[in-house]
Amino acid sequence: MLKKSILQGFKPKIKNNVQDTYQGQNGLLYKFIATFENGDAGECNSISTSPKWEIGKEYTYDLESRTVNGNTYFSIKGLKRADFVPNNNGGSSYSAKTPAEWKSHAMQVAIESVAWMYHEGVFEHKYREITIDKVYQWIINVVRGNDKMYWRAFSVIKSSINFFTSSGTDIKDFNSMLLYANTLYAMCDVEPEGVVMKDNDIYQQVQPTIQEPARQMQSLPDPRITETPQYPIEDDNEPLPF
Repeated sequence: MLKKSILQGFKPKIKNNVQDTYQGQNGLLYKFIATFENGDAGECNSISTSPKWEIGKEYTYDLESRTVNGNTYFSIKGLKRADFVPNNNGGSSYSAKTPAEWKSHAMQVAIESVAWMYHEGVFEHKYREITIDKVYQWIINVVRGNDKMYWRAFSVIKSSINFFTSSGTDIKDFNSMLLYANTLYAMCDVEPEGVVMKDNDIYQQVQPTIQEPARQMQSLPDPRITETPQYPIEDDNEPLPF
């Protein structure tokens, strides 16, 4: 039975003092008990020990039941956000984001991206807040208020950071990484030369990406900080590493 309700919580299903698992056709699944605002509760599975289910959000699901030795057990199948819609590329996205929600998502991506750089030992930890702010400002500047472009910005900044932290990279510093992100962002425009962009006003005229990347980069945001964030730094006179 297809149902819809707000997720109240979920916790691992424990068996013999460890989380219960199930070997499915596509790999190992971890079992959880999920509860909903309408009173439904049941067992559900995830490929991760830390599912990205969001408490307080509305979900759709199938509630199935089975009876064993007089006891009835419930299972949650097909759990997904109620505002989940497939995108045109066969992937997934969430609809009805407000500008504030997009900016919040941009900050989450910035935090995740910078955490990866610190995991790779790029900077000292005392610079993490100002580094997060720089990545966030890059996303906001390159999107320029066009909500359709956030997913491109998220993918591009993560890819540029991966290139930056890879062994043997020729991207030598943080600002160069942001400039390279500009180039990757421009490469996503695959329209023929001379076609005017309709949905994105970042470029007035599309130029060949591979042959002349510098011409496309000219109209993209400068990665330098225009306003110093108010985050504590141990030594105000100490130069930043980027």
